Amino acid sequence: QERGRDELRLRSADGRLQELLRRAAAADGEQLRAKEKQRQERAALSEEYLRLQAKVDALLPEERRDELHAVPAAGGQEALERQLAEAREQQRQLEAERDALNQRIGSVQRQLQELSAAEARAALRQQLLEEEESMKRLARSWITQALAKSLIERTKQHYEQQRQPHVLRTASRYLEALTAGRYTKVLSPFGQSELLVDRFDGERLVPAELSRGTAEQLYLAMRLALADEMAKTTGMLPIVMDDIFVNFDERRTENAIKLLSELSENRQFLLFTCHARIVTMVERHAPKAGIVRLDHSS
Repeated sequence: QERGRDELRLRSADGRLQELLRRAAAADGEQLRAKEKQRQERAALSEEYLRLQAKVDALLPEERRDELHAVPAAGGQEALERQLAEAREQQRQLEAERDALNQRIGSVQRQLQELSAAEARAALRQQLLEEEESMKRLARSWITQALAKSLIERTKQHYEQQRQPHVLRTASRYLEALTAGRYTKVLSPFGQSELLVDRFDGERLVPAELSRGTAEQLYLAMRLALADEMAKTTGMLPIVMDDIFVNFDERRTENAIKLLSELSENRQFLLFTCHARIVTMVERHAPKAGIVRLDHSS
């Protein structure tokens, strides 16, 4: 009974095999396997074709896609392989066109960048020219102002040097003698009322910047110059001085006594002092001076 069932199953399998051979138009099992292999290869090619077709569709304009979609319904494996080769060639050509287009785009972009740079350079050159012209105008204006300032300064210096009141020129001479040349000029700047003093190194100072001893030398020089100016109308009157050297050191006192001795050729000076050192210095530096010693009791 078991054997009968096996024979029945064998006849059934053989029947199905014969049906497959008939439907596949194959003479035997070997030919059937060959045809199945061809079917599988055809299916793989169809799949690759569709994949390539999708790539081509992405690269082609819409109006050219229909040309590639007309795949024959029949023709077998050779027609499919031919169409696949054509699709690959079209893909290669399209990729070449794409690469060429990318190169052209890159070239155009570089040209645009160069053009933008050239335009920027042209704009900068124009700006530079405008700045240079502005600089030239400013330079001409500066030169004009500098010349005007120089002329004003020279006029001011001429006034201060040549047109100062006679009393200041006389005071300058006396101050230079009193300071042994350290201070050379007393002046009143143009348009100002205050006195200034020029030092030997060109430094110009106001009286408040002088030491006490130098300030008193300045005031002595001014008093002597004013006395000379007054003498033009009153004549040479005697000048009385009471311990005017109290704030002078020995060098300043010596310079002052020498100046008074020189001026005493034309004017009388009455110098009162209670300091023995002043008397000694007068005897040493003004030998022609008459010294009168007053009795303390009188």
